[in-house]
Amino acid sequence: MASCHMLFFLHIAAWAGHVIERYEDQAVGVMARTEQGRQAITEVTLRPQVTFAAPTPSSDQQRQWHHSAHEQCFIAASVRCAVRVEPAV
Repeated sequence: MASCHMLFFLHIAAWAGHVIERYEDQAVGVMARTEQGRQAITEVTLRPQVTFAAPTPSSDQQRQWHHSAHEQCFIAASVRCAVRVEPAV
């Protein structure tokens, strides 16, 4: 899921004319029992950190791109668990 989000984010940033020097994500998944008693991933949190070559887009712009990347990510759209994106901007 982190890779899917990253690829869409890179595409969106490149389309807007920005160059990314570094992209890291400290994604975390939570495994717990469901109401049916089965083990499952119940929550995923993505924490991408992006370093841009100058000029750096605004924090608001970066948040909007992360939101768009999440909306376009077919993996995030396919899972049943909660997915949170908490970019460090």
